[in-house]
Amino acid sequence: MRHTSSSVVILALCLGSGCARGASNAQRSESPFTPSAASLSVQGSCQTIVNNTGVLALKQDLSGADPYCLKFTGGSGELDCMGHDIQGLELTDVHALTIRNCRMRGVNATRATDVTLANNVITADTYRTVAGVVRFADGTNNRIIQNTIDGSWAGQPYPMGGYPPGADDGILIDNAGSLLIEANTIRNVWDCGIERLGNRTDPVTIRSNDIAHAGECGIGGWFAAGWQDSLIAENTVSTSGKFGEFYYSPTQNRGVDHITFRNNVFENNRFINSLNHALPSVTIDYVTGLSRFPIDVGNNMFRNNDFGGDILAPRLAPASGFVDGGENICHQDGKSSLTCAR
Repeated sequence: MRHTSSSVVILALCLGSGCARGASNAQRSESPFTPSAASLSVQGSCQTIVNNTGVLALKQDLSGADPYCLKFTGGSGELDCMGHDIQGLELTDVHALTIRNCRMRGVNATRATDVTLANNVITADTYRTVAGVVRFADGTNNRIIQNTIDGSWAGQPYPMGGYPPGADDGILIDNAGSLLIEANTIRNVWDCGIERLGNRTDPVTIRSNDIAHAGECGIGGWFAAGWQDSLIAENTVSTSGKFGEFYYSPTQNRGVDHITFRNNVFENNRFINSLNHALPSVTIDYVTGLSRFPIDVGNNMFRNNDFGGDILAPRLAPASGFVDGGENICHQDGKSSLTCAR
């Protein structure tokens, strides 16, 4: 949503008896937003905004005890943080809301629709273990574009019986669909750059993202019912365990009652600097241990991907569920259904 500076007017919010006309020396409590809203009366503190409908511009950093210091419940509109820090963002039941130019530690969106998260810098707390830097759950038709996302994992091994500090995943798709994830920079996560959970398989477009230093994989999902009609294109994954890893694990059911992996396209992706050359660049296995679920795997296209001539070719199962579109660069060792161009 575009707007000009003339459409955002600075209004000072004044609440209480000291703001009566003629009280020129009264202490004012100013809203950190322009325009101001009656619920935003404490300067620089954590805020909850209910049923917003307009354009808000943040005038200063927000801070407080709540890690999700800024919360939107219901409503729509736009927030432009103008480079300020909001600590963390929580979205619940919002529609057609754009969030841009914020600095923060994390985003948690639940039942959000038509939300755009764009041009933000999101850096997880270095000392905390978190599930995801950005999480979208139970929503549809959302867009995560041109953000810088850092999970703050410094490469520490898993401690005994636990997880290292930093983020498990960069972007967590939790029972959400019809999602666009495009042109993001994702760094330093001990699991995956982008991971899917839950029983939904509706389309996701993952395009032109730069993912680096992901301990397990760039893109994946094993607590999910699968993927359908999705596009994974023009992404670069580097210094990571694998480009992609897709299978089903029963250790966390997440409501999964079927497996679908159909009509997906992997094209023009690149994988470099594998953390483990003994592993294939991509593993997709919807055969092992899945007899108790209905399974539908078919017509998944791989074409024009550069998975590295020194990295083992993708392992795709069942082989009948995949189409070799040609011109895939990989190291063929006779165990892949793809023919490596070189």
